Amino acid sequence: MGKAFPLYDLIPYNTDGRRVFGYLKALEEDCQIMIAMDDDNFPTDDDLIGGHQRSGQKWPGPVLREAASITMSANI
Repeated sequence: MGKAFPLYDLIPYNTDGRRVFGYLKALEEDCQIMIAMDDDNFPTDDDLIGGHQRSGQKWPGPVLREAASITMSANI
C-alpha cells in the first residue's frame, strides 16, 4: 500500500479506519491468513499462525462459564 495509495494522506493515524484499509488491501491481494494484533499484545512461544488456522472449528476443550449477574441501582 505505502505512499502510492491515493488516499494515504487522508487516513488518520491511530484509528480503526487505517486498519480497515489494510484489511481491504490484503483481501485485494488474495491474502490467505489475516491476523489483527493490537499494540498491547505480547509475543509468546505459541504457534500464532497455526493457532489462528483453527478459528471456526469446534473447541474440543472444556467451556468455562461465569454466572451472569446484573446489578442495577438508581439513586433518585
